[in-house]
Amino acid sequence: MSTSPPGKESLDLLKEKTARLSVISNTGLVLLKFVVGFAIGSVSIISEAIHSSMDLIAAIIAFFSVRKSAEPPDTAPCIRAREV
Repeated sequence: MSTSPPGKESLDLLKEKTARLSVISNTGLVLLKFVVGFAIGSVSIISEAIHSSMDLIAAIIAFFSVRKSAEPPDTAPCIRAREV
């Protein structure tokens, strides 16, 4: 029983879905930590929410990077200036 490896399009779609899930879950985590931190007045939980927001920023950057990497390469020739 052999299975063929998944194509590039399906892998790109899987990467994008995974990155999107990471953004969604990190957003929920940050919001939950802020709500709980302010509700009970815990500075440590609020600082954890701030720390998690940095993780959210990294997840957003990863999401856009994955989307950009799935695009086909440019077909324009690379033009380099010659030294005279």
